[in-house]
Amino acid sequence: MKYGFAVISFLIFFSAHAQRLFYPPPEPKTIVKPSLNGSALSINIFGIPFNDFSVYYEVTRNEKKRYGISGGYMIAFNWWRGKQDGGTGGIEVDDDRIPLGVYNGPELRLYYMALKQKPDRVTFNGPQLLFKYLFYNNTTFIDFQKSGEAIPVWFTRNETAYVIDAEWLLGNEYYEGNLIYGYYFGFGLRYRIRYVSTIHNYSEEGTLFANSFRPVGNKTIAQFIPVINFGFKFGVRLKKK
Repeated sequence: MKYGFAVISFLIFFSAHAQRLFYPPPEPKTIVKPSLNGSALSINIFGIPFNDFSVYYEVTRNEKKRYGISGGYMIAFNWWRGKQDGGTGGIEVDDDRIPLGVYNGPELRLYYMALKQKPDRVTFNGPQLLFKYLFYNNTTFIDFQKSGEAIPVWFTRNETAYVIDAEWLLGNEYYEGNLIYGYYFGFGLRYRIRYVSTIHNYSEEGTLFANSFRPVGNKTIAQFIPVINFGFKFGVRLKKK
């Protein structure tokens, strides 16, 4: 009986552990984090609908620090302008609101990011400085004023503007081989100074009526305003270190 009991116990033990004996469990999968060191080139896809075409070049050191520079150019496109009767339309009575879709000009960004690597992504945050030189020439706008009546005033302007942003950015990025993609948002303060020259205006009601709303002459508008920034980056790693 004792012998039979021992055989039965051995068979039970063997059947329970045979798979482990002959087919050992796989070792835990080790997650290999990609090295962040090196350089990369990317674009901000979110900026394209806003006429902002910029290329970003960045270098990462010591897996934790990233230095970046971006150069780009704003191009006036029609999709924001909504032309009416030969004018660009959409400009406010208050010149503190800028017209959309009319500016051209170069821009430069400088930024530094602190990185933190996680199993599924890399998080980053840090400061960014943005500089823009913007302008438009001989651009005709249309405005409707006079106690709510639809009496148009056309006026032609030149403008030069300088913009400086100080921002703090936060975001996440992901790696697929040499491809990089991610998103970020930011907040900060903008200083903008505009030199506006109204060189001509006219209306069906006459020059005096037009001049009462958009007088011919020069105007300087300086502003400090809060700014919110969003972006979706897509790029490629150029060199790993």
